[in-house]
Parts: sequence; C-alpha cells; structure tokens
Amino acid sequence: MTITFICGSLETGRDGVGDYTRMLAVQLIKGGHSVSAIALNDQYISHKSEDTQSLDEADLSVYRVSSSWSSSRRIHQAKMWLEEINPDWVSLQFVIYSFHPKGLPFGLGSRIAELVRNRRLHVMFHEIWVGFASISPAKHQVLGFFQKRIIKRLLKITKPDLITTTNGLYQAVLAGQRIKASILPLFSNISIAAPDDAFISECYKAVNIVATERDQWRVMGFFGSLYPNASLDKALAEAMKSNKEKKKIALVGFGRNDPGGMKEFNRLKDKYAGQISFYHFGELPPEKISQLLQIVDIGISCTPQQHLGKSGVFAAMKHHRLEVSTPSGSIITEYDQVIKNYYDEMVRRPSEEWGVSHISQRFLYLLN
Repeated sequence: MTITFICGSLETGRDGVGDYTRMLAVQLIKGGHSVSAIALNDQYISHKSEDTQSLDEADLSVYRVSSSWSSSRRIHQAKMWLEEINPDWVSLQFVIYSFHPKGLPFGLGSRIAELVRNRRLHVMFHEIWVGFASISPAKHQVLGFFQKRIIKRLLKITKPDLITTTNGLYQAVLAGQRIKASILPLFSNISIAAPDDAFISECYKAVNIVATERDQWRVMGFFGSLYPNASLDKALAEAMKSNKEKKKIALVGFGRNDPGGMKEFNRLKDKYAGQISFYHFGELPPEKISQLLQIVDIGISCTPQQHLGKSGVFAAMKHHRLEVSTPSGSIITEYDQVIKNYYDEMVRRPSEEWGVSHISQRFLYLLN
C-alpha cells in the first residue's frame, strides 16, 4: 500500500504530531509499505525542503513547505510532489493550530480537497475545536464556534473515506455533530530499551537510593512539563497517606520542563524536604527515558484525566507497564460517563497494545 501523511510540521522533536507521524510512517515502512509525508505549514524552515528522515534504520521521504509562503503557493508545491507519488491513501493528521497560528484556517477544506483530489482520504483528529464543554470559558466557546464550522466544512468538501480520533471524549463530541469517527489510540512515543545497568546505577545514586535497598523505596516519576494545576501535591500526599509499608519515597522528573515547571518542582521539593527525595534529570534521549520508566514504580500523569487519550506520556507509561496516577481533572458534566468509560478501558488495555507496532496494524485494518 502507498500512503502519504499530511501534517503541519515535520521538525524532529519540535512538533508532537510530526513526531507521531514519523514513528507511525516508519513502522509501516518496516512492514513493507511505501510511505511518505508532507509538512504543509512548517514554521521551522524558510523555503521548501525535500529529503529523508531516518528512524529505527528506516528512511521516510518527506516534503516540507514553509509557513511563510502563501497558502496557494504551499498547496501548489505540495500538489506537484504528491502527483509524483500518487498514493493509494492520503492521511491528514489534523490539529487545527498546525495550519494557522490562531487556529482559524478558513478555506482549509478547499485547499485539502485541491491537494487530495480523487484519492482516498483518512482524517485523524488529534484535536477538535475548543470550547465544546459547558464549563469552557466564553472566549473558547466563541473561537470553537468558528473552528467547528471550519472542521465541518473540511469534512463536507473532502468527504473522507475514514475518520478517526484518539479518544472516547472526542469521539462523543464528534458524534454529537453527526460525525462518525473510529478510535485509533495513541501509541507510546518511547520504545522499550534494553536495561543499561550503569545508567540505572547513576539514577539510583541521584536520588540517594542504595541498589541493594531498592525494595525499601517507592519511586514515583513524571515525564514532561509540570504545571501548578497538575495536582502533583495531591498525588504526593496520597502516596504518603497510603504508604502502609513505610517505604521511603522518591520523586523523579525527566523530559523538557520550562522555568515555570521547574519553579513548581522546586516548590514541592522544599515543601516535602526530609520526607521525599527529589531529582529532575532534564531532557534525555528516548532510550534513557525508557530506562527511567523501567525503574519507576508509579507514573504520575500531569495531563487532566479527560484528555489522557491524547497523551503520549500516558501511553509511554502504560507501554512500560506502570501503574499511573492521574490526579488532575475537571468535571465535564455532559461527558463524565464517556470519560470514565474510556479511562477504564485505557487502564485495562495490555501494555503491548500501547506500542506502535500494534497501533500500526490497527491503522491498516481500518484503511482496509
């Protein structure tokens, strides 16, 4: 099968959906399919770029056009490249802000239709419109009104052969607009690496754990940005309260964290000084992140529970067989049961079903 993915950007490590697209594409290539990708609005380049991106010993052919160009020029250039490939399927990886900085890409439906023409089209909704819940701020509801119109217009003009989204909440919201979407779950963006004893020893040393006394510790970990509303305080308080075995507790952070996140981390470190051992490892390559996920007892998700289905971090923790604490969340009255049901399903899902190999097979099944 010949498949071309379309997303906003394909700058490695700078765009979550771009990284997702690259991982999925490479897995499909390794399965014998012919796959390419187009970045239709790439803010990380000033002109156009045609090259290959390598991952896991596979090469993905990519074509990137700059966001500084006019929309007509971008579509014209991408169309010429797509004509040469002539894929069986075009897969649009949709995030509305990836096509316009304010999330208002008016005319996107016509442009995608011009690009795709009569080819089979798949639309994957990584995000939908904002402000769809009754608790949403008024400004989000106004913005969401226009975003919803853009999305519905896109679907009306392009008439996709397949629509998917990442989670039960979005599926329910789309269904409320008579848009039928199947669920294609996210996969872990961190592959399971072989144990590195030397690095693991360094990790234990950083949080003052003697390897021979590891069973006396409960190690908790979070991955990525930390926000004050992530309710980490709640998770730590619960860990101390439920610590009937009187184990020592350590909290480790890893991944990119902005100054505000580090300020919150240091606030917690000061608050629990003498009770919990803290250490933040900063940004690390994927194989070392996997090492840390393998030595953590409990993962803490900073993503609100209602949005866990679109969290690559949650997927990575589940793929690494972790128990995951999800202290943050808001009540969305009209969708509470949907959120609960999908959360329960995610908790039950086996670890191997969070890997890119499994999800790529699910993707191919839906295309067929």
